[in-house]
Amino acid sequence: MLIQHVFFHLLKLAKREWKVTRLKALGCGFSVLICVFAFLESANESKATLIIAMYNNDCIYLASDSLEGQTEGTNTWQVKKIYKISPTCAATINGNYGYSGAPQPNGGIPFYSFMNVFSNLCLNQRIDDTNRKIDAIYRGMHRAYYQLAFAINEKEDEQSGTRISFWGYDTNSKCFFGKSAWFDVTGESPLCTVFARGRTNIASNITFLGEDKFLPDLLFSDDAKLNPIRASPIYALAAPLLQSVQSGVNCSDEQMCNLMVAIFALHKTYAASNNPDEGHIGPPYVIYKIDKEKINKLGNFYFELR
Repeated sequence: MLIQHVFFHLLKLAKREWKVTRLKALGCGFSVLICVFAFLESANESKATLIIAMYNNDCIYLASDSLEGQTEGTNTWQVKKIYKISPTCAATINGNYGYSGAPQPNGGIPFYSFMNVFSNLCLNQRIDDTNRKIDAIYRGMHRAYYQLAFAINEKEDEQSGTRISFWGYDTNSKCFFGKSAWFDVTGESPLCTVFARGRTNIASNITFLGEDKFLPDLLFSDDAKLNPIRASPIYALAAPLLQSVQSGVNCSDEQMCNLMVAIFALHKTYAASNNPDEGHIGPPYVIYKIDKEKINKLGNFYFELR
């Protein structure tokens, strides 16, 4: 497989060199995890993710990290967390991605993957209408999640859960939208509108899903204990672009990618030392652009300090 590294952006700050690296690969795939229903026990769950959605220049920019790994253990791998489900709509998943089962006689450990269920639902819906497709994916995920959750008695961990979301443009209502559902042990998981731009405006231009505590505090609060991070070169890269997005100033695709990758870098570098988030994310950072006609993948990105 041919892999070409292209340096997308180069910025020098405080005598340090920052590189946002764009990775392009032909035929690049993500690992597919096997669903196993047998021999399930309450075990180490697999959870991670930061999803970022930003509205700018009459488009939605949607980004995710690519890390998946067990919360107890060293196993990590890369997975796809954003799926195109129609010409103008994409679906995302974050949170608890599954459970390990009981060790087998051959030493193997089966794993049930919510990620695999979600992927199959997104890729195998033969429905043209976007809203009906969203509903089918939501209902399928709802059914699969609670079949497993109740089978392994997930009630012992009430903080664990899985979130799916849908971002796009509805050609019928002429509206950009974000919809989200959170599956947890309560069994209450309605699909709710969390963002809208069109006839109705809901929420701000910036949305975080997944590990969503640290970044809003850092970027939007006056918490003085975070001031040392605000003095960092990574924050200096993000701050002016963030202000533009917040105030509705149009930015280029390159600027939006630079901003989103810098925010991922801030989270990965500092979140773990500023609870409650763990900063358990990793590259490549995958960014899509959704306009009124299509979804365009802008690339896979890395942030490096040299």
